[in-house]
Amino acid sequence: MNLTNDLWSEKRFAEILNFLFRCLVKQYSNPELADSLASTAVAKLWEKERKNPDFFQTFEHARNYARKIAYNEAISQSRKEQRLDKVHRQYAKNRDTYLKGATVRQEICEFAHDCLASLPEEDRFILDTYYLSNQSDADIGCAIFSDHTSKAAKGQRARRLRMRSLERCKQLLLKHGFDPQILNKSR
Repeated sequence: MNLTNDLWSEKRFAEILNFLFRCLVKQYSNPELADSLASTAVAKLWEKERKNPDFFQTFEHARNYARKIAYNEAISQSRKEQRLDKVHRQYAKNRDTYLKGATVRQEICEFAHDCLASLPEEDRFILDTYYLSNQSDADIGCAIFSDHTSKAAKGQRARRLRMRSLERCKQLLLKHGFDPQILNKSR
């Protein structure tokens, strides 16, 4: 049976839509949900018929196929809502823990920013360029050094400066009572 080429195809799809709507309202007592599910099922039915015109042998076959699609869609939506409810309940249960963790992370960031601001200009430039701008040591070396050495040699010199700057930053953090190793252990 070719529903898309049938003279009565529009009428047939409307019949299926009405049939599904009545069944779904009876099943779920929710007209909005029934309308959404029936529309989705008829759209999928039409798509199936368009791709394979000989798939449905009879009108009843098409109607029952759409009915099965609608019920499967309802089950899928129900499961999705259950998963979301579970996530929301879990979040509500652990909300204080999440908020406390966010506050601690914000305090650490502010503290680290203050320590970085107290570093010498060259150290800040090197660390910012490497870690925030994602520049390589070779690129940093070319920006800092203007002599006629190779890019690799400038990169090695910049790497040594970066390691020295990083060590100064760690010492400054330790001096103010913050152990940078804590961050490595929490990952």
